[in-house]
Amino acid sequence: MKVLFLIYIIIFVGCATPYQQSGLLGGFKEIRLSDNSFRVTFNGNAHTSIDKASNYCLLRCAELCLESGFKYFVLISENTHTENSTHTSPTYARTTHFGNYSYTNVYGGQTYSHSVPTTTNEILCFDEKPEAYSYDASYVKDSFMEEYQLSSMDK
Repeated sequence: MKVLFLIYIIIFVGCATPYQQSGLLGGFKEIRLSDNSFRVTFNGNAHTSIDKASNYCLLRCAELCLESGFKYFVLISENTHTENSTHTSPTYARTTHFGNYSYTNVYGGQTYSHSVPTTTNEILCFDEKPEAYSYDASYVKDSFMEEYQLSSMDK
């Protein structure tokens, strides 16, 4: 069990959720609700900011809109929250003997806090710009791809 935990720490410490389909480190998933509506969720991890999770969710909304042949989308609902948790590392003691003297050191017992962001958007897509506030899917996609230095190969 300790070996698995060490492997996990070595691989994943400091790794924010990449822009990808949902996987081990998090990512996006979507479901089509009708011809022109979708629900998109982006799950981050403890190294992903809530802003980044929200932006990645909007980026996926823009991509879905364009992939479905639409140009604009409207947010019907947006839900962003963080799941907070803590864990405490195990403690262990090590005793060292030097002749008639003994020294005992206790290790571990640190408590770590984690905040994991999740954003879910429901969107309606349109061919023509609606009268309500809307997003231009191409503009949103280009802006976030540039901001996060992503290419279309990254997902």
